[in-house]
Amino acid sequence: MEDTLEQPETSGHPCANCGRTALEGDYPTALCQGCRDHFTRLSIPLWIKLFAGGIGLIMLFSLFTFPKNIGLGIRLQRGENAILQRNYNTAEKELKRALESVPDNQEANGNLIIAAFYNQDFKTMASEVKKMASVNFEDKSLYSHISQTLEKADRYFPSDTFNVFMQAHPQGIPAADTAWSHYLAKNPEDCFALLNYANLLFEDKQYGRCDSMLQRILNVDPGYFNALAIETSVQRELGNYDASLDYARRIQAINHESAYGISTEARTLLRQKKDKLALELAAKAGKLQPNEAFVQATLILAYHFTGDAADRDALMKKAFAGAADSSDRISIQYARDVMDHKEKFRD
Repeated sequence: MEDTLEQPETSGHPCANCGRTALEGDYPTALCQGCRDHFTRLSIPLWIKLFAGGIGLIMLFSLFTFPKNIGLGIRLQRGENAILQRNYNTAEKELKRALESVPDNQEANGNLIIAAFYNQDFKTMASEVKKMASVNFEDKSLYSHISQTLEKADRYFPSDTFNVFMQAHPQGIPAADTAWSHYLAKNPEDCFALLNYANLLFEDKQYGRCDSMLQRILNVDPGYFNALAIETSVQRELGNYDASLDYARRIQAINHESAYGISTEARTLLRQKKDKLALELAAKAGKLQPNEAFVQATLILAYHFTGDAADRDALMKKAFAGAADSSDRISIQYARDVMDHKEKFRD
């Protein structure tokens, strides 16, 4: 018995595509068998395939880059917010992390200049200024803020006039030399020169005259960090503890996360024998700038006066090992000399 192919039944309706008799059935569109087979095998045009492939590549690229862009945005926003809150230590850290992924980001680099200045991190500030020297800032508000910051920063470096003055005295100029008074009479607002002279007076223990020089600086720039910093020590040596604390807190009002400002406040509290509070502040500063010699020395002193010999000695060993230069070693040695009663810190 021969097998026969069952032919589909046809309706009396014409095919919507070719006009031949359409198949019977409940179809939305009347089509003959040939047209129906053709349309069900319809191939996707090449341009559609290419377009879909392009969309897929974009989505794949986004999967890898979108998290990075989100991370940059978050860190940049944190850095900018920290600057607004005067938390410059946090700002610098967040902005540096942002620049690890996008080194040329204009906004992050610009804000880092500001944060680094208020942290007295002149090495980072100078590096960023050099990097951004030829950049045309689109954000004019940021550019204005940077310009104002650099005007302040200029007072922390020697002028050409001061360099000539120092070159004329290659062996140095002692505080008693009248050359200082002649120079400062001609350059009464040279903050860098005034600070150098004030340092010499402080080393000679001429605290009253040192204070006078520092006040001249603060009349020019009330927020001049180095003058405020030395004033905390001058007033501490004079026994004016309230004034010393006031200068320390003025530093912290400018930069809420100034490890130096917090540490020098702790030292004054140690002089007043408020050891517990001093230790709390010294530890706080240590978390902000754990490798700064002045901060380490202050915490060593706080451990010493609160009787914590183990932490004191461990930090002393670490600090000496990590001292970057002679200035750092002098800071740490001062703490040791206080411990060994070679330096009198308090009664």
